[in-house]
Amino acid sequence: RHAMMARTGRLLWTCLYAIVLSRVVNNFSTHAFIIRSMSFRSVSLRSRGRKFSGALAMTTNAGDDEGNNDDKIVKDAGNNKSDRGGIKNTLLIVSENLPLQRTHERVLFATYLVFGLALSRAIPDTLLSQSTIALVWMTFSLAISFMEAWVKFKAPLLRKYVAVDVGRHVFCAQHAVELGLATSFWISVAKEARYSTIYSPAIVSTALYLVLAFFVGPLLYFRAKYKMVRNETNLKLLTTEERSTIDVLTKEIKGKQLPPAQWHVIYVLLDTIKVVGLGMFARTCLLLRTNYSS
Repeated sequence: RHAMMARTGRLLWTCLYAIVLSRVVNNFSTHAFIIRSMSFRSVSLRSRGRKFSGALAMTTNAGDDEGNNDDKIVKDAGNNKSDRGGIKNTLLIVSENLPLQRTHERVLFATYLVFGLALSRAIPDTLLSQSTIALVWMTFSLAISFMEAWVKFKAPLLRKYVAVDVGRHVFCAQHAVELGLATSFWISVAKEARYSTIYSPAIVSTALYLVLAFFVGPLLYFRAKYKMVRNETNLKLLTTEERSTIDVLTKEIKGKQLPPAQWHVIYVLLDTIKVVGLGMFARTCLLLRTNYSS
C-alpha cells in the first residue's frame, strides 16, 4: 500500500511538472512561429521586388538593403538594451519589495520561528513534530492564499484600493510567517543529521516558497502599489494620511515598468504545488508512524 501511494505521489508531481513545461514550451513555440512568419514574409516581399526591378532599381535596392541592415543592427541593439532595462527594472522592483522590511513582519517571523521550535521540542517523535509543522504551514497557506485573498473582494462596501492595500500587507505577513515555520522545520531536520526520500516533497515546497517570497511576491507587491495609485482617482475623498500614502506610493512606482499580470497565475500555480508537497510530506510521515506502531 505504501508503494502504491508513493507511485501515486510521483505520478501527481509528474503531471504538474508536465503542465508547467507544456505552457512554457507553448509560449516559446508561439513566439518562434511569429518570428519565423515575419522573417519569411519580409524575405518573400524583398525577393519579389528584386525580381521585377531593373538594373537601376537593383542598385537602389542594394543601397536600401545596406540601410536596412544598419537599421536592423541599431534595432537589435535597442532591443538588447530594452531587454537589459527590463531585467534591471525587475531586479530593482524585487530588491525594493522584499519581505521582512517592516517591523511587524520581523516580529511575525520571530514569533513563528519560536513557535515551530517549541512545537518540535514538545513532540518527542521527530517525524510527528516535523509533520505537525508542515501541516501548520500548509493550513496557513490554504487560509490566506486560497480563502482570504479572494473572499475580501466579495465585500460590496469595501473599496477596491483598500482591498488591494490589505492584500499586499497580508501576503507580506504570510511570507514572514512561512519563513519562520520553514526555518524551524529545517532546523529540526538538521538536528537529525540524516536525509531520506520522504523529505523530497518538503524540499520542493521550500524551494517554491523561496521563489514565491523573494521573487514573484515582490513583483505582485509592486503591482498592488501601482493599482492603488491608478484606481484611486478621487483624492478629495481620502483623508490626509491616505493622501500622503498615495503620494509616497506614486514616488515609489515612478519610472518603473508594471510587471505583467501573468505573475498572478504563476503565483497560484506554484503555491498550489507547494501546498500539495507539504500535504504529501505530512501524510507520508503519519502513515510511516501508523505502520510502525501497528
